[in-house]
Amino acid sequence: MHCVYEIQLSQRQSNLPEIIKEASLKDLEYAFLSQQAADDQKKGKQFDYDINSDELLIFRNIIYITNQNSINKLLLDEFHRKAYVTHPGYQKLLTAIQKSYFWPGLRKDVAEYLSKCLECQLVKSDHQHPAGRLQPLPIPKWK
Repeated sequence: MHCVYEIQLSQRQSNLPEIIKEASLKDLEYAFLSQQAADDQKKGKQFDYDINSDELLIFRNIIYITNQNSINKLLLDEFHRKAYVTHPGYQKLLTAIQKSYFWPGLRKDVAEYLSKCLECQLVKSDHQHPAGRLQPLPIPKWK
């Protein structure tokens, strides 16, 4: 089972640039930013956005993803359900994604995704002190 899952992850990773490019064609903001980055490259201006060899938009050396739920969910699934990581928490998942990808609302999407992950909710530990010994209630007396 794990071998099949790892193969699926590696296949997704290889198709990811094509999926991002396909989705970016539909996003007007992405098209505007990539056009502005291309114009600035031609003029020699310094801009936070750049275009890489795969024709993907790069934001400060990190791949910029369109704000589409399908791609965001695909990336969150891929990073959250890796066989060798097994459900990292908020900070670890956010750090792993931010090393390679960026999209507006990333932090909010990660928090929302983790709140909906059933396995993460089941293993979450309590942050409360133990209740201690139980004290019996007095038995009421009838008249």
